[in-house]
Amino acid sequence: MQRTRPASVHAIEIALSIAVLLVALVMSTDAPVGFPTRPAVGDVPLDPELLVPGLLGLASLGYSIRRGLGIVSVLIGLLGAVTVALAAVSLHTLYSGSAAGVFGGGLLTLSVGIPLALFVLGVGAVDLLRRGDVGSG
Repeated sequence: MQRTRPASVHAIEIALSIAVLLVALVMSTDAPVGFPTRPAVGDVPLDPELLVPGLLGLASLGYSIRRGLGIVSVLIGLLGAVTVALAAVSLHTLYSGSAAGVFGGGLLTLSVGIPLALFVLGVGAVDLLRRGDVGSG
């Protein structure tokens, strides 16, 4: 029996999915951004192209664990695990100083985070349609 996810978890997943797509849009268009190119908290740099997809991956792993065994939860769980792994390896590579040359970790993390975000948004839309919440104003 599949359990429904709490509204707060769903809202976090949707917000992170939209944030991933916005980060990808900003990074791909070279639009002027309102935040520093390398935002930081103290001495720790925070890269949105690594952190936002990583957080979405963590939220998606939580979703798949709560949802139970099913095709959708397994696919979301796999995409989430790959996204978290890429974000963790990229963060380690970036902050340990072992990277030489051009760093492509943000591109790799976003390349998995974008399909994950689209899949999470699609599943959320299908859930809304099944419940009949859309258009019942």
